[in-house]
Amino acid sequence: MRHARRLWVHALLLLLACVAAYSAAQPDKPGQAAPKAGEVDVWVANASQVTRIRFEGKRQSVTLERKTDAVGSYYLGAIEPLEQTAAATDSADGGAPPPPPKAVEAATFVSVKTATRIVEKLAPLRAKRLIGQVAPEREAAFGLDKPAGTLIVDVAGKQHKLIIGGRTPGASQRYVRDDNTKQVYVVDASIVRDLDGGAARLAEHTLHEWRSGDVATAKLSSGDHTRVVIRSGSEGRRFWADPDAPDVNDETAANWLGKVARLRPVTFRELPPGATLVVRVDYSDKSQKLGFVALYQAGDEFYVTTEQLRLYATVAKTLGEQVRDDLTSLLSVDGAEPAASSGTAPSAAASSAAAASA
Repeated sequence: MRHARRLWVHALLLLLACVAAYSAAQPDKPGQAAPKAGEVDVWVANASQVTRIRFEGKRQSVTLERKTDAVGSYYLGAIEPLEQTAAATDSADGGAPPPPPKAVEAATFVSVKTATRIVEKLAPLRAKRLIGQVAPEREAAFGLDKPAGTLIVDVAGKQHKLIIGGRTPGASQRYVRDDNTKQVYVVDASIVRDLDGGAARLAEHTLHEWRSGDVATAKLSSGDHTRVVIRSGSEGRRFWADPDAPDVNDETAANWLGKVARLRPVTFRELPPGATLVVRVDYSDKSQKLGFVALYQAGDEFYVTTEQLRLYATVAKTLGEQVRDDLTSLLSVDGAEPAASSGTAPSAAASSAAAASA
C-alpha cells in the first residue's frame, strides 16, 4: 500500500513537470506559432514594445510611430521625400530617356490594420533562415553591395537596424543584414514591400474596427436636426427601422446609411478653415457607443473622420454629395431642410476622444 502511494506521488510530480515544460515551450503571445525547422529569431519582443519604425528607401523615408488614445493603439505615419540623384539623359538602347518617376510628396496619415500586421511580423522578427556573415566580395550575390534601404525598429528602448538587400529567387523573401551583428538573414519580403509602398499601402482605409452587424442604434445629427434609427427584425433578416415603428423596414434610412459606410478615405489632409459639419452619425450596440462618422464640407471637397481614422481624410466628391443631398428625406421637419453646422470644425483627435468617452 505504501509502495503504491509512493508511485502515485512520483507520477503526479512527473505530470506537473511535463505541464511546466510544455507551458515554457509555448509562445509568449497566443496564436504565435513556435519557430519552424530552420527558422531563427533575429530579436525577440512583443508587438506592444515596438514604439517606432523607420524605413529609408531610395526615394522616400517612411515613419510609423505608435500612439495610444481612448479608442486604443494606432500608428501615426509620415512620408518624407528624399533628394534624388540626376537621372540619365538617354535610355540604355540610345532612345528617348524613360519618363521620370512620379515625385514623392510629404504626407501624414494614420495606419491601424496594416501597421499592426507589420509590427506583429517585427516583434519578434523571425527569419526564415540564417545565412551568416557575408564577405565583401560576396555582397553582390545578396544585393548588399547596393542596398535597397535601411529599416530601423525601436523596441523596448533598444534600436535595431537592418540593411535591406535583394530579393530571393521567387521574390517572396529578402536578404537583410543586422547592422549590429553583421549576420545576414532571409525574412518575409512583405515587411519591406508594405513600408516602401508608402501611404498608398499603409494609410487606413476602413472606417471602423467593429462590424456593422454589431450596431443596434444609429443617431444622425445635422444642424438642429437629429434622428435615431434602430436595427430591428429577426436573426437573418435584420433591417433599419424607426423606434416608433420597429416592425417597418425603413429602406430610405438603410440606403443612406449604406452610403455613409462607403465614405472611404482617399487622402489624409488637414481640415481647411471654415469647413462645416454636414452630418455626424453615432453608432451604439445594446450597451455602449461603438464609434462615429463625421462628414465635413469645405468648398467643393468633402472630408471624413471616425474613431478609427483619428485624422481627417478626403472622400469621393460624388459620394459626399449623395450623403449630403439625401439628408433632407431623413431629417426634414415640416418640410424644413437640415442646415449644416457653422464655424470651425473641432480637431479629429478631439472628436475621437469625445466619441470614445461618451
